[in-house]
Amino acid sequence: MDYPALEKVSEMVIEERQKFGRLVVPKGTLLEIFAYSKYTNQLIESKIPDGTSTTVYRCGPMVDLCVGPHIPHTGKIKAFMVTKQLKTALEKQYPGKWEINPGDGAFYSPKIDITIRDALRRSFQCATIQLDFQLPERFNLKYRPAEESQNQEKPPSRPVIIHRAILGSLERFIAIITGHHVCWKMVAAFVL
Repeated sequence: MDYPALEKVSEMVIEERQKFGRLVVPKGTLLEIFAYSKYTNQLIESKIPDGTSTTVYRCGPMVDLCVGPHIPHTGKIKAFMVTKQLKTALEKQYPGKWEINPGDGAFYSPKIDITIRDALRRSFQCATIQLDFQLPERFNLKYRPAEESQNQEKPPSRPVIIHRAILGSLERFIAIITGHHVCWKMVAAFVL
């Protein structure tokens, strides 16, 4: 895959400041629009009552079934890099052609996962750190740095939230550590 070429196209879309448009679409039409995706059709069937409509958002030729535009236009995108998250999105469009990280929930921003191995050499995702650009936008969060607090001419800045889970799920962490030490004792006893 030519990631630099994809990033160049993405930069062009950002420069064009393509607007996101809100459309209200009947359930039947949604099923036709998303006929290529079994997953999306299953979601439409299970979440949208028959005879009703829901909103979708369009940006250029792309139509997305989501809860709302996170930004008014593509010019608001501050950074874009083709990463593992793009592979997950592409896997939905072109099954079988991408290596994906199963169970990964990062769709909108960079993410670092810390994986550990137990005594049986099984890998587990434990800690994670992820940048979130969406929630500050959704909750209209703004701030002014101390040096600009008196300058009302400059618009306030938008923060970035850092989600971090040092131990991930505490129960999972305890289970991994317990399993690791119990298995280590079993292996040590077997070797002796």
